[in-house]
Amino acid sequence: RQALAQSRSVQVESQQKLADLQNRHHRTSERISILQELEQSLEGLGVGVKEIVARAKAGGNGALTLIRGVMADLLTVHVDYAPALDIALGEASQLVVVTGGLAEVQQVAAGAGELPGRVTFIGAESNATNPIKRAPEDFATQEGVIGRASDLADAPPQIQPLLERFLGNTWLVKTLADAVRLRSEIPEVSGLRLVALTGELLDEHGA
Repeated sequence: RQALAQSRSVQVESQQKLADLQNRHHRTSERISILQELEQSLEGLGVGVKEIVARAKAGGNGALTLIRGVMADLLTVHVDYAPALDIALGEASQLVVVTGGLAEVQQVAAGAGELPGRVTFIGAESNATNPIKRAPEDFATQEGVIGRASDLADAPPQIQPLLERFLGNTWLVKTLADAVRLRSEIPEVSGLRLVALTGELLDEHGA
């Protein structure tokens, strides 16, 4: 009986581990699927951005090898948060990220030549920063708050400073009503951007 009980215990433990692995795989697949769709379609990108990214992915020579990709393409997010984070990024989602700083950006811009439409390059090691407005310590536990945008996205280590720069002052909430309520109830929130999963943005000025 003891051997049978041990066998059943091992079986239950193995089933639990299998379930955990399946859940982890499912969550990973949800996150990866966004990147795959972006890479395949480049949907929503400007003509010039599409062209330069396509040239870089096709094995561009010289300075084009420094192109890491489009900002939105370098972030991995949960499928449920992707639309809200895209709103939070705004035009920054189409920035073409370059390995290095200003000197490398200038090399890539020169090597790209004339491109249709507007294309903005940014260095992964860009020194420009936005001051981070700190939320109250208990803000993350407030009703309706999902989390800080930069904490809900994953990026390569070299891209983390850009992630903080563009999403560090932004928090995701469930609804616009939650955003308005939090802004009115907590004065310290006035310097933060609040983006609702329903698609609305309440910027730091309350607009």
